[in-house]
Amino acid sequence: MEYNTITLQTLNVNPFNLTSGTQNHHGNNYFLLNIINPPPTALIQNHAVYIQHLATCKKFNLLTGIRQEWFKDITNYKKTEKNSFQNQKLLYRVGFTYRVAENTNSYGTHLTGCQPPYKITSLIPQAWWTEHLRLFPGMLRNYQFTTTYKF
Repeated sequence: MEYNTITLQTLNVNPFNLTSGTQNHHGNNYFLLNIINPPPTALIQNHAVYIQHLATCKKFNLLTGIRQEWFKDITNYKKTEKNSFQNQKLLYRVGFTYRVAENTNSYGTHLTGCQPPYKITSLIPQAWWTEHLRLFPGMLRNYQFTTTYKF
């Protein structure tokens, strides 16, 4: 539907008439999605390598690890007008345990993580910024400290 040269979205189904005795079946087209610009084909690749090391000394355990991630998003995959971006991130993890007593352990960890910006160029391919902006993964940091006791 157009209004003042602007394409407006329409409802997927016609409004229901709630008057008693009214038939509200509108045919078999009610399940069709209302998509003005269907999302293009996309290929998303995420590769990673993880290395960890555990060191033990008496009552202490130390766990360290690093993870290298490579990410690539290709919009309009297998087409001549494809658009893509890629990035990479080095992440780390450090954790320790200390045996306080026979049945009691203390544990702590610090780790980093990331969430790649999946499908950004696929969902909004016509946006002006998708060709000019290098998208970076969302970063997270997690700290955890606990003490456990086994009964």
